[in-house]
Amino acid sequence: MSRDRRSALVDPTPPIALAEADATTGQNIGHSLQGQETMAGAPRYNGWLVDSVRGAWVGAERVLDVGCSIGNVTHVVADRLAGEPSGPARVVGVEIIPAAAERFEERFRDRADLSVVVGDVTDPPPALRAAGPFDAAVSFNVLEHIKDDVAALRGIGTLLRPEGRIGLLVPGGGNLLYGTFDALDRHFRRYTPAMLRARIEAAGFEVVTIQRLNLVGAAAWFVKGRLLRARATTGGEIATFDRMVPFFRRVDAVLGPPFGQSLAAVARLPRR
Repeated sequence: MSRDRRSALVDPTPPIALAEADATTGQNIGHSLQGQETMAGAPRYNGWLVDSVRGAWVGAERVLDVGCSIGNVTHVVADRLAGEPSGPARVVGVEIIPAAAERFEERFRDRADLSVVVGDVTDPPPALRAAGPFDAAVSFNVLEHIKDDVAALRGIGTLLRPEGRIGLLVPGGGNLLYGTFDALDRHFRRYTPAMLRARIEAAGFEVVTIQRLNLVGAAAWFVKGRLLRARATTGGEIATFDRMVPFFRRVDAVLGPPFGQSLAAVARLPRR
């Protein structure tokens, strides 16, 4: 293993101390649930995230959403697949916070194509293994919450069929963008493309694509979380942001972008 690769597998020290964690889940549960309820009001943004990893889920009949929380993105994956020529698919979420899983079930109890299992993907529970194997897995803003992200990716790999695909959306920008919201959310890291590639490959996947996402959002995140040290986002701010998502997507399409608030990756298991 090269020195650069070894370096990319080591987390830089966050510039802000992480918030206190729940002893059972390792998460800041109250902050997490509040944030997810707020982001439920951002359908354009949630759709953008799903579309960014389309190469992972398109054509799949059975999809795993890792760290699904209350299902803000899970149901979008199912809705997108229902509109594909392959037809409706089953999307199963796995969530470590029981209260979030309960909220998921409450929201989608009438959806036969959606279900959730409480558990930790680094040690998949029997109910989750029974629901597989999966054609594809997706995970949106989850990997950064897990101390051993390579172990989590390996756990996901055990739930996929041979040559199964994975789509990952993670915070980008490295420590340059690490701010108060990251600390409150207990993000162990924000990724660079090299960091993300190294961890995907260390878990046994082959990288298909890694792209930067949301140039405008990166600037806003830096100002609010790094310079202003803000600790909360209002529903009104999220609604305004969501209305501007079509513009943000056009900016990215024109500029590349050279930097982004997020990184979107698609990878696959090699042929056995």
